[in-house]
Amino acid sequence: LLGFFATHHFSDIGYLDMMIVSPGARKSHVARKLYFETTRQMKRKGINSWVAHSTNDSYRMFKFMRFQAGQSFTLLARDPLEAGKGIESLNEYLLGATDEDLLVSLDEEVFDAPRREWINTLLAQPTTRFYGSRQTDRLVASVCTRLRKQNALCLDSVNAQSIDAMEGLLNQVLEGLASHRVECFARTDSELHHYLLARQFSVPEFFEPIGPLVEWRKGPTGDVGLSSKVQSLAWF
Repeated sequence: LLGFFATHHFSDIGYLDMMIVSPGARKSHVARKLYFETTRQMKRKGINSWVAHSTNDSYRMFKFMRFQAGQSFTLLARDPLEAGKGIESLNEYLLGATDEDLLVSLDEEVFDAPRREWINTLLAQPTTRFYGSRQTDRLVASVCTRLRKQNALCLDSVNAQSIDAMEGLLNQVLEGLASHRVECFARTDSELHHYLLARQFSVPEFFEPIGPLVEWRKGPTGDVGLSSKVQSLAWF
């Protein structure tokens, strides 16, 4: 196997999620061939625009393919702490299948595109959890925790109707996850970015020379994923 591409889509916007090419095959231009064949097949399925993210050592192909660079996301991480409430303290914030409509609605408000199948798939994964804050019958903030290597947890889909609601929920989530390494791809210079820096998060050493993740777009992607409410990387 010389290489593979992982892709998905939201409506008619295709996301180029992961391209892995064997080091020995990189001089053979297999990546370019794989890209053209992948996008050709996606066009046949009605995809007419694309989004991708790259580190600063893997951006050349997107620039060559005339993608336009846009916003960026910085990886921040916090090592386990000695004290905290424990993950059981988050049970009152835990969301499940019965909260699907509320999660989909808040996600669409932030991301600017409906993603019901996406949310349902995440809800069904045993290692992925959603936490949220409610006001009456509304969900005002939510966050998804996704398992990463070495038992670390990544904060994804940090969605909120206000910064105060986001910080209120994250205060509880981070205290409940004190015994875990916690990571997050925060939109660079966003409120979330500065909130995490103030709570003992920092850029991991390995990410410093290759970050941040730059967002690349091609075609009529509209405003999907560009709202000022987008605080974290929400495409994968």
